[in-house]
Amino acid sequence: MQPDILELARFYKTPLGRMSCHLLRKSLAQRWDPTENRPMLGLGFATPYLWPYHPTSVVLAGMPAAQGVLRWPSQGYGRTVLLHEDALPFGAASFERILVAHALEHAYDPMALIQQLWECLTGQGELMIMVPNRLSIWARRDITPFGHGRPYSHGQLEQLTGKIGFTVLSHDYALLMPPIRAGWAVTLMPGIERLGIKLGARLGGVHLLHLRKQVFAKPRRQRARTLRDMLAKPVLNPVSQKTIQD
Repeated sequence: MQPDILELARFYKTPLGRMSCHLLRKSLAQRWDPTENRPMLGLGFATPYLWPYHPTSVVLAGMPAAQGVLRWPSQGYGRTVLLHEDALPFGAASFERILVAHALEHAYDPMALIQQLWECLTGQGELMIMVPNRLSIWARRDITPFGHGRPYSHGQLEQLTGKIGFTVLSHDYALLMPPIRAGWAVTLMPGIERLGIKLGARLGGVHLLHLRKQVFAKPRRQRARTLRDMLAKPVLNPVSQKTIQD
């Protein structure tokens, strides 16, 4: 069952939610420079992670109808779009970056959703997926939004995106501290995160899968040359050749 948008918003106002957002933002900024002006879409409930990119880029927040929608940002022009996951209202090559958060794990047809995102990206555009890790404690406790929906293993996630036409730039993990609401546990999260990154642990609560769109050129199919073609148009015609001078 997909969390209601008000539940998601309340989580990110708690100490555990704020710290989780801080750590995920930090990981995201290491891969996507917030100072670069690149059109960006956040799909799902991605607004907590979009703030650093809002001042310099054209940023939209697409929120699924089953989840609900909230205005974002609170001041100025609204940049939220209510949409259906099976019919995204964006044209081809509309964004250079797409962030997916609290969306893929609730998708009715994950492959169809990823295919649509591929089409919305420009050539060599990048996709970042934040999704619960099947092996983590976060996926087994429903006190956070990461405990809802369909979690993924390392191989499942790369296999799904690879079928569509994405290449993996990096596949990392975040939120290595178990989800504990107590204040003392929240203060330990940054230190545990740094230690886990150094050890290369794969037990973090969230996958951070960084992908790049691959566009494969389809070679034009050439018609076989017949004897009649060869007689009409010789393969070599010295008269028509031009001399190339240095």
